Amino acid sequence: EISAPTTRRDVWVVAATTVGNALEWYDFALFGFLAPELATKFFPPKKHLNSALLETFLVFGAAFLVRPIGGLAMGAFSDRHGRKRALQLSVIAMSGATAAIGLLPTYAMAGSLATCLLVLCRLVQGLSVAGQLTGALVYLVESAPRGHEHLFGSLAFASGNAGTMLGGVAVAFVQTRAGQDAFAGHGWRYPFLLSALLGWGGYYVQSYAEESPEYLAVVNGPAAEDASDDDRPRRSQLELQQTGEVRGRDEAVAAVDAVKRSGPKVAALAAACILSPAAFYAFFVFAPAFYPLPQATLLATRCLLLSVLAMPLAGAAIDARRATSGDGVAADTAAAAALALGVASPAIFACLASKNAHAAALGLTVAAFVHSAFNAALAGWLVRAFDPRARGAVLGLAWNVAAALVGGTAPAFAVLLIEVTGSD
Repeated sequence: EISAPTTRRDVWVVAATTVGNALEWYDFALFGFLAPELATKFFPPKKHLNSALLETFLVFGAAFLVRPIGGLAMGAFSDRHGRKRALQLSVIAMSGATAAIGLLPTYAMAGSLATCLLVLCRLVQGLSVAGQLTGALVYLVESAPRGHEHLFGSLAFASGNAGTMLGGVAVAFVQTRAGQDAFAGHGWRYPFLLSALLGWGGYYVQSYAEESPEYLAVVNGPAAEDASDDDRPRRSQLELQQTGEVRGRDEAVAAVDAVKRSGPKVAALAAACILSPAAFYAFFVFAPAFYPLPQATLLATRCLLLSVLAMPLAGAAIDARRATSGDGVAADTAAAAALALGVASPAIFACLASKNAHAAALGLTVAAFVHSAFNAALAGWLVRAFDPRARGAVLGLAWNVAAALVGGTAPAFAVLLIEVTGSD
């Protein structure tokens, strides 16, 4: 049975989650876009800019190292206090850390203290973003009308890509309007400071969304499952406030136990998840930087926009196929998408290695479609693989272990493969 996603509640769920997730990734991506400016502002002066830039990217990568911790902690918080509250906490923590970077003293003002403060802010960003993506994914899939789980889940990935693009647009806008000298002097701070306003807006929008019905059914017990749709949200918010703190310690222990019991499953699904961030950072971060193509970054940005549009379409197509072929088709579609991505990858890099702008555009366009199809298939299937009582914690751990392993290393590993094989 398929329900039409036309209710006011569904609109608020999608708006609150996608806006919050997009803003989260806007904040997270700013550090990478502004790495050259941060390299000169927060590290000791060096003869070669590349040395300071390398240190900046090491700080950038540090956020990936703490993501498994953040995914587990924020996931456990969502299992204990609700999906909505976890997303709001993540948005506030991220916007606060990002805005703080815009207020930090430079190395010339505070010496090594400035570097330490920058690292601290980046670690908070890593902890926060780890819980946002998986939290948004769980919340959207659990809140989706019946038969639309992959469509709603794909919006988590699509909004993340949209936020990354928003970060690039903001940096380019300020740089163009302020001029290079003013941008290098103080203009680089403005995109970071804007995060304070955007974070407040995201928190405000999320405050109007209701808690996930599936989560409420678990928290409130069997009685909640029999409650009507109109009565469930009204009862749930009050009960969550009354029971959340009392159940907190028990739920935390339960989350840890669930991770222990699901160890092999977490490892297997983390291995499956690796394909998504590995492909993303190889196609849209490594490739534009490595291949000497005109306007390569602009080309990659356009393909990211294409993926933002393609993911919901792929999710809707998978839901339609599930309606006619049965629930088991979701895992089959995920496997097929992974195979397509694996087969397509050599063709994509062959297009890029040709160093022809038209061939590169074709390769990245194919990359955008196959990556979108895989993420859309993964979205609903991954959430349903875990028990809802500890879904936030175990999924947060599985996804962020994968991201930590390949998020910062995929570009470097691609370079290593080219050196070892001698083939682009």
